This record gives sequence, structure tokens and C-alpha cells, in this order.
Amino acid sequence: MLNMSVRDKAGVIVPKAAVRVDFELTGAGRLIGIGNGDLNCHEPDKASFRTTYNGWAQALVQTRKTPGDIRLTARAEGLKSAVVMLSSR
Repeated sequence: MLNMSVRDKAGVIVPKAAVRVDFELTGAGRLIGIGNGDLNCHEPDKASFRTTYNGWAQALVQTRKTPGDIRLTARAEGLKSAVVMLSSR
């Protein structure tokens, strides 16, 4: 599980941020779910996007049977993209 947050220029979490985040995963893994902690959210849990809740969202990544690198990118309009690199053995 990977957590992401919306932060301002000073690196402080923006607690009221509600922005759509698009996730893209490449490599030896797959995106199996997304979330944001909002019990009232009606967005699908099996999708490649999620609107942040209180500035937060999550991505659930599962490795494949073959080892290799995994790259997860999070993009939101008007914000700097974030990339995390993982490795599956």
C-alpha cells in the first residue's frame, strides 16, 4: 500500500485538498485498488484514479510472479507529478 498526499510549496499537507489523482503503473506489478479513506466516496475501488480526501489517497500494488522493477506515477492537474520505484523479487 502506497500513501500519497497533496502538499503545498512548503511541503505541508493541504488537509482540504480534493483533487483527482490519476495513477499509472508499469513493470512487474499491477494496480489492484485505490482508496482515500472517505466512507462516503462512490468512486470505484478498482480504477486508475481517485479524488483525494483530506489531502490523501492510496494505491494498492501487487507484484507479479516474475521479478522486476515497478514504477507508479501519480498525476493531478495543476500539481507536480510523483513517481515511486519499487522492485519485485
